[in-house]
Amino acid sequence: MAKRKTVSNELRFEVFKRDKFTCQYCGRKAPDVVLNVCHINPIPKGGGDELLNLITSCTDCNNGKSDKELDDSSVIEKQRLQLELLQEQREQMILMIEWKKSLSNLTDDTINLIVNYVENKISPYTLNKSGRKSVEKWIKDFSINEILDAIEESARTYLKYDEENLQKDSVELFLSKVSGIIVVKNMPPIKQKIAYIKGIARNRFSYWDDKKGAMIMNNYVEALKEYGWTEIQITNDLDVEVIPKTKEVKNWSEWRSIIEGWTEDIKKWEKPEKKKEEVILSAENVESYALHDISSTRDKIELLQYIGKAFPDFNEKSEEGLQSEIFRMIYDFACRQEELYVKYSTIPDIESILDDFILDNPLNKYFVLPDDYLDDLKPLSWGALFGISEKTDYFIRDILSDYYYAMTRYSQSSINATLRYIKEYYLERITF
Repeated sequence: MAKRKTVSNELRFEVFKRDKFTCQYCGRKAPDVVLNVCHINPIPKGGGDELLNLITSCTDCNNGKSDKELDDSSVIEKQRLQLELLQEQREQMILMIEWKKSLSNLTDDTINLIVNYVENKISPYTLNKSGRKSVEKWIKDFSINEILDAIEESARTYLKYDEENLQKDSVELFLSKVSGIIVVKNMPPIKQKIAYIKGIARNRFSYWDDKKGAMIMNNYVEALKEYGWTEIQITNDLDVEVIPKTKEVKNWSEWRSIIEGWTEDIKKWEKPEKKKEEVILSAENVESYALHDISSTRDKIELLQYIGKAFPDFNEKSEEGLQSEIFRMIYDFACRQEELYVKYSTIPDIESILDDFILDNPLNKYFVLPDDYLDDLKPLSWGALFGISEKTDYFIRDILSDYYYAMTRYSQSSINATLRYIKEYYLERITF
């Protein structure tokens, strides 16, 4: 009788691995039991050593099985599904490897594109190995759009020409500034301004202490925050006050003395009273409250149009013009409030804002009495209509007061959101 050929160790391992080192008959696992590889369709009955015909079993189950063929086809089906899963995993692994290769190729293509873009800016110079390494780091750290924008800004600022020839030193400076430009642009607005101020001072002054300069600017900004200024107000102050002063003074000592003096002055400012229990409006509430004020204005316009009909020269065109003038006034009034909120933590009393609108009263022209009005009998007496024509200032005050939110309990952000809604609403309806 010929000796049965044993299953190879390599094949045994593949079977064990596929079956997770678990007996497929009783469920026990190594090392609690000794595992064997046995044939589902026994060798004497024509079974072979193909992987689909092999199964993991413990010694006890294998000895009890002898050469009986499994009647339950679920085990075979399970082995088939496991093999399909292994094949799927293998195919996915191949796809992942190909994907990584394609990503590597994409990175190389991107590097080449950026290198070409830079070299077009610095022709006839080209990037050496170190320059290419810089490009690779840019691509690793930043987005392509950020890199391209920074290259453009750095080129405009730092590339210098000696007659028609590009200066080599300026090329090196141009390359060294690209990543810094991106970093600054990704900073919050106040930090961007401080970085810009430090750059001005560094370039203008023969001596500049970067660490102390940053500390002085941070103290200045903190003083403004403590006083209650918003980020927009502080950014505007840096633009209007600090940057021009930095460009004006001659040296570090003068600059330091001025900024530190301003900081001390700010600390002495009398802080405005803060609103208590501010109400933060949701987007739905902003719309609801704004529409309430708009509805009130609509009623007042209808009343004015009705009164206007008592004036001889008031017609349909006058009705449209009156409405458009009021819409324009409200839009300008909202814009004016926004401007004041940028400059100050609070805005002046409504009376001081209304003065400009009343002085340039656009409603007077719609309530005019002709010289011959007294010659004929009219629905209203001359005195009554004259009284109305003299009250147009009151109409303006009454309408615009609805859109003055400084005395409400709304938060600053809620007031700004409401003013934006008002502006957008009326801008769409102004007749130019």
